[in-house]
Amino acid sequence: TSRERGANRFTCSRRKVFWDKVRELVRAGHTSLTAIDLISNVYRNKSVTQIINAMLKDKRRNTWPSDLRV
Repeated sequence: TSRERGANRFTCSRRKVFWDKVRELVRAGHTSLTAIDLISNVYRNKSVTQIINAMLKDKRRNTWPSDLRV
Protein backbone atom coordinates (compact mmCIF):
# COMPACT_ATOMS: atom_id res chain seq x y z
CA THR A 1 0.00 0.00 0.00
CA SER A 2 1.03 3.60 -0.31
CA ARG A 3 1.24 3.89 3.48
CA GLU A 4 3.76 1.03 3.66
CA ARG A 5 5.82 2.51 0.83
CA GLY A 6 6.04 5.79 2.73
CA ALA A 7 7.22 4.06 5.89
CA ASN A 8 9.87 2.11 3.97
CA ARG A 9 11.04 5.23 2.16
CA PHE A 10 11.51 7.01 5.49
CA THR A 11 13.56 4.11 6.89
CA CYS A 12 15.72 3.89 3.78
CA SER A 13 16.31 7.63 3.63
CA ARG A 14 17.48 7.67 7.28
CA ARG A 15 19.98 4.90 6.55
CA LYS A 16 21.26 6.61 3.41
CA VAL A 17 23.82 8.70 5.33
CA PHE A 18 25.42 5.47 6.59
CA TRP A 19 25.58 3.85 3.16
CA ASP A 20 26.87 7.04 1.55
CA LYS A 21 29.73 7.14 4.05
CA VAL A 22 30.50 3.45 3.47
CA ARG A 23 30.55 4.11 -0.30
CA GLU A 24 32.86 7.09 0.19
CA LEU A 25 35.28 5.05 2.32
CA VAL A 26 35.27 2.19 -0.19
CA ARG A 27 36.11 4.60 -3.00
CA ALA A 28 38.98 5.85 -0.84
CA GLY A 29 40.46 2.34 -0.78
CA HIS A 30 38.89 0.57 2.21
CA THR A 31 36.96 -2.67 1.90
CA SER A 32 33.28 -2.52 2.80
CA LEU A 33 33.86 -4.47 6.01
CA THR A 34 36.71 -2.18 7.03
CA ALA A 35 34.55 0.88 6.33
CA ILE A 36 31.75 -0.51 8.50
CA ASP A 37 34.26 -1.31 11.26
CA LEU A 38 35.62 2.25 11.10
CA ILE A 39 32.15 3.69 11.50
CA SER A 40 31.28 1.38 14.39
CA ASN A 41 34.60 2.19 16.13
CA VAL A 42 34.03 5.92 15.81
CA TYR A 43 30.49 5.68 17.20
CA ARG A 44 31.19 2.90 19.72
CA ASN A 45 28.75 1.94 22.48
CA LYS A 46 25.79 3.40 20.58
CA SER A 47 22.70 1.77 19.17
CA VAL A 48 22.04 1.74 15.44
CA THR A 49 19.56 4.60 15.83
CA GLN A 50 22.06 6.64 17.83
CA ILE A 51 24.76 6.03 15.23
CA ILE A 52 22.50 7.18 12.40
CA ASN A 53 21.40 10.25 14.38
CA ALA A 54 25.03 11.15 15.14
CA MET A 55 26.00 10.67 11.50
CA LEU A 56 23.11 12.87 10.34
CA LYS A 57 24.23 15.57 12.79
CA ASP A 58 27.86 15.29 11.62
CA LYS A 59 26.78 15.49 7.99
CA ARG A 60 24.61 18.57 8.57
CA ARG A 61 27.42 20.37 10.40
CA ASN A 62 30.12 18.92 8.13
CA THR A 63 32.07 17.88 11.23
CA TRP A 64 32.98 14.28 10.49
CA PRO A 65 35.33 12.64 13.01
CA SER A 66 38.91 12.48 11.71
CA ASP A 67 38.77 8.71 11.12
CA LEU A 68 35.87 9.17 8.69
CA ARG A 69 37.24 12.07 6.68
CA VAL A 70 38.28 11.23 3.16
